[in-house]
Amino acid sequence: MEIKVENFSYSNLIEWIKDYSHQDKVRFAIYCAELVIDIYERNNDSKAPRFAIEAAKHWVESPTKQNRKAVCDAAVRASSDVYAARSDLYVVFAAADSAFSAAFSVAIYANSAAFAAAAVVSAAEAGGENVKAKIISWLINNDKKEA
Repeated sequence: MEIKVENFSYSNLIEWIKDYSHQDKVRFAIYCAELVIDIYERNNDSKAPRFAIEAAKHWVESPTKQNRKAVCDAAVRASSDVYAARSDLYVVFAAADSAFSAAFSVAIYANSAAFAAAAVVSAAEAGGENVKAKIISWLINNDKKEA
């Protein structure tokens, strides 16, 4: 299936990234979360979502059990910010949710595509068409089917 704006959806994202390795799914989720984390940080003082992204990046570079636990702990701390942001602007919630989902995709190997896709969709919802275009560009440039 061709990757384009018209068919950008959660289910298509899962299809597009299904052949990615676990680490590549996490890398993609991190990329998307980083596109919108500033939206959250402009509206909130907590750095928990940022720490979750950083922990996930550290795990990608060194996927040890200790780093996986650190990501899980960071994701749990970020989750409280996600739910606190629900009462705020929706885009702020979506930005925080993207960071949480990126971190949580490390923890849940079997459903890493689902959590990575959730991070991507949340980032697109928070960042709008500009972010969606960057996500699609990333997908095209990292298409595993052509490798």
